[in-house]
Amino acid sequence: MTKKRTRAKQALVDAAMVLLANNPGASFIEVAENAGVGRATLYRHFPTREALLKELTLDAIHAMDQARAHIMEESSSATDALRLTIEAIIPLGDRFYFLTRFPELEDEEIAEHTQRQNAELETIIRSAQEEGDIDDKLPAVWVASVFNSLVYAAWKQIEEEAIPESDASALVLRTLLHGLSPLK
Repeated sequence: MTKKRTRAKQALVDAAMVLLANNPGASFIEVAENAGVGRATLYRHFPTREALLKELTLDAIHAMDQARAHIMEESSSATDALRLTIEAIIPLGDRFYFLTRFPELEDEEIAEHTQRQNAELETIIRSAQEEGDIDDKLPAVWVASVFNSLVYAAWKQIEEEAIPESDASALVLRTLLHGLSPLK
């Protein structure tokens, strides 16, 4: 693949990620226009919408893995691992959100990666429960769902300029650990 094709493909991936995270029904033509390439270029790289969605999903999974790769080695506790995870994935909000927007994409490779990532998060959550920072009577899968919702909310609020990015991680962690009640 030539460097020009590599750049075109990456431009397509980047443009499609942002566009489809905000408008899941966007057409192939809109994706090509947003990427600044022609339809022929889009179809050369991604002959079907499913091929494009798979590429975007794998790109998002890879970005999440890369962002979180260091967390277990650098964290001093499960709660610290949650904090570092939040800090790592909020800047990847479009990719994180993309993963939640297209669950209908059925692919064995994607399912394996998704299950692994969910299991990793639930392991951290169970550790935080053992450490007493999260109620151990709550199912880890429920806490993970709340976690994901809070990360999405933070990303969306940053995107809408309702909160500064510098406050987002602390807001997510505080809400996850203490809910909405006043701190005492």
